[in-house]
Amino acid sequence: LEGSPGFQVTISMPAPDPVCLNYIYMQDQKAIGGAVFYAGLYSSNISNNTGWQFTSCVQPISNVWPGDANYDLIADNFDILNIGIAFGETGFVRPGATNNYVAQPCLDWPSQFQSGVNAKHADCDGNGVVNLNDTLAVSLNYGNNHPPRLMAPDSIVSIGPDLYFQIPTGPITAGSTISIPIMLGTTINPANNFYGIAFTVNYPTAMIQAGTMSVNYNGSWLVAPGNLIHLEKNFTVAGQLDMGFSRINHANVSGSGTIAVLTFTFANNAAGYFTLSFSDILAIASDETVITTNPLAGVGFVGIDENYFIESFSLYPNPASGGEFTIEAKGELEIYN
Repeated sequence: LEGSPGFQVTISMPAPDPVCLNYIYMQDQKAIGGAVFYAGLYSSNISNNTGWQFTSCVQPISNVWPGDANYDLIADNFDILNIGIAFGETGFVRPGATNNYVAQPCLDWPSQFQSGVNAKHADCDGNGVVNLNDTLAVSLNYGNNHPPRLMAPDSIVSIGPDLYFQIPTGPITAGSTISIPIMLGTTINPANNFYGIAFTVNYPTAMIQAGTMSVNYNGSWLVAPGNLIHLEKNFTVAGQLDMGFSRINHANVSGSGTIAVLTFTFANNAAGYFTLSFSDILAIASDETVITTNPLAGVGFVGIDENYFIESFSLYPNPASGGEFTIEAKGELEIYN
């Protein structure tokens, strides 16, 4: 609402009914008539206004469920992205706040996400500021939901930057520990304006020793120490690792290469081909724009693969006598014990 610069426009309303307005940028407004005039949620007192109270008629209050930072009614790895988006924001302290997954009333904060969800949901521990401590409630309440359950977001696949695993070529020894970089973007098709990403890694649980799965972000072009919030949840029986990580400085970054490193140990009896794949992917920019990716599965081999060599070769005599034998091969040959 704006009058002529420096000259007030008069608005009159008799008592007892109040005038309740939100989302108002106000200048040169005079309120009279006996009613109480409110300019509340997301309103701004620019200049030369009289008779107005710049607060809401009734402060909006709704429940927060600790760990459900994006208020999609479940605590999971996607919530890390909203904590990263709202990182550093402040608002009302939640009375009697705990990390227990129960409905906890809280006044709405002055900011909200692009989805319309109030930013207070990212303050999972209820202390009035969004910070690293809010990831604890996500971890403690992971997988908990409160009805009604919203549909999970679809996996997004496109011609966007590749999301893939850098699995070593050649056979891998059973029982060995291996680190596999998770890659995003290539020099030809880089990943532009990324802020955070969440996804599930699917792996062959029978071939990997339980309890050995871990993730680190050393050398990541997407996140760095001091500019990182992350969460990982491993479901060994299902062969699924949920992970989400985000920047916290409210600035996008572009690049290609390693964004995280997956480390695990193969079982001593592991043998044959294995596959790693992605599902349930959500990548965002700092303004919450969803960015599409092109997820690619990776395949490797554990043990001695008799069919691995693509070049012709021969070994004789077989069986060998006296510990001597001859190998004739075309191309490079690697021998494993």
